[in-house]
Amino acid sequence: MSAQAAAERVKKTHMPFHFSPMNSRERRILHLSLRGETEVRSESVGEGPIRQVVVVPADLKVLPEPIRPPRPRPEDDTLAGPASPLAEDAAGRAVLVARAAMGTVAAVSKPNL
Repeated sequence: MSAQAAAERVKKTHMPFHFSPMNSRERRILHLSLRGETEVRSESVGEGPIRQVVVVPADLKVLPEPIRPPRPRPEDDTLAGPASPLAEDAAGRAVLVARAAMGTVAAVSKPNL
């Protein structure tokens, strides 16, 4: 949604509008595009990777809390292979591991380099 469309929505509903988290350059563009609006204002809320722009009615005294995006679900280790096809065995040797959906199919020793 564009900054102007968000401003129109806030003017009509008098409810804050949260943009998705974004970096400082993107937030600045939104702030600059709304600086001429008299009925709404834009503020940055949140910290770090969840910092986002919220467009609020100009007379709103308390800023709303940032909306936290949903956390990604952890992957099921039984179905996903290792991040690298190389692993170490108990003796510290490099082992090439091939996995299938039901577990390890083959483990082949690789000489140390």
